[in-house]
Amino acid sequence: MLLLSFQDANPVAVTDRKYTSMTSGTFPASHLRKNETEISAEGGHIDAYYDNTGFRIITEHTFAVMSEHETQLYFDPGNQLILVQDRNITHATPMYDSAFTHADDKAQTWRYYFQNRKLIKWTGPKAKDSTSRQYRDQQASWLDYSDNMVKQMTKYYTRNPQPAAFTLPVSKDTE
Repeated sequence: MLLLSFQDANPVAVTDRKYTSMTSGTFPASHLRKNETEISAEGGHIDAYYDNTGFRIITEHTFAVMSEHETQLYFDPGNQLILVQDRNITHATPMYDSAFTHADDKAQTWRYYFQNRKLIKWTGPKAKDSTSRQYRDQQASWLDYSDNMVKQMTKYYTRNPQPAAFTLPVSKDTE
């Protein structure tokens, strides 16, 4: 196989470079936020970053008294899922306590790498002990979740136009 200088035979390394680029703070995208007060007792929100090719990052963040949950979805152009980063954060003290600090937080992070809608790598606690059935289940679950998040945020975008540098491509079937 012949690789050009910009190509890499390792799709996980390619995705890691895209992740670094998207999270560098210089990635050009417009922002959309949907507050979700009913998502948990303490609420939450969904942040979406998009350009003229579709969503690039969608983050769902939910809060509880003693914990937080954050799911980040990263996309190639055309809403093609490439990475899921899923984090559970447990706090040592309640969030509303005056002694609250993130210093004693305990976090668990899982990463799910996708290529052409197939789960190609799963990292995190107990991931290496997983079976092929668990891989299939995780793949189906995350693809369904990401498809639903894209639909949900596309619907929110069409009902709440944003003054932004980029316009999200929306077809009639996604509204």
